[in-house]
Amino acid sequence: MRFVSPTEAEFVLKDYLATGELPSLTEQKVTVLFADIADSTRMAEALGAKRFANILNNFYQEASEIVFRHRGLIKYLGDGVWGIFTERDGETSSENKAVQAGRELIHQINRTGSLDTNRRLVFGVSINTGNAMVGYIGTKDRVEFNALGDVVNVAYRMQEYARPYKIITGPATIAAIADKCRFNRIGALNLRGRENTIQVYEVLS
Repeated sequence: MRFVSPTEAEFVLKDYLATGELPSLTEQKVTVLFADIADSTRMAEALGAKRFANILNNFYQEASEIVFRHRGLIKYLGDGVWGIFTERDGETSSENKAVQAGRELIHQINRTGSLDTNRRLVFGVSINTGNAMVGYIGTKDRVEFNALGDVVNVAYRMQEYARPYKIITGPATIAAIADKCRFNRIGALNLRGRENTIQVYEVLS
């Protein structure tokens, strides 16, 4: 648990104790969340490696605590984070967990500036729901948890429309939480690297 989230530790042990193997890729419904820091290259140049690393580490720490609190798994992506929320018996839906995590993340980082009182981090949260191949991939020497599929790629590309401090979702996510929150329809967007448009929505506070 020092190296993986509590949810991932539980996920790993359940299969490993039963089969002696890590969970392989299986298709399942997930909701994924991306949040990356805008203009991070310029920020790193202006602040220097040590100060920027401290800000980024604080961002990771706060994001991890929030994602873990909502039973998600997290991966670090250089200047951002990727949260993966699965469907689990006895828990709220993956869509609701992701949106609540996104709200907390925006509130926390916008308030603290990742603990740098002289600077605010500009970022946004993109969320998407759908089927993905979820499990462990890698070699005999190293494996890591991953989620693969169009649902992940779409969420990643939507990030640029989420700044500053917005929560942007795809249609499947908003359909699952429409009775629990206020939202605006942004419309059909052409995402980089994708032929088909996607309907995008903004979750309001």
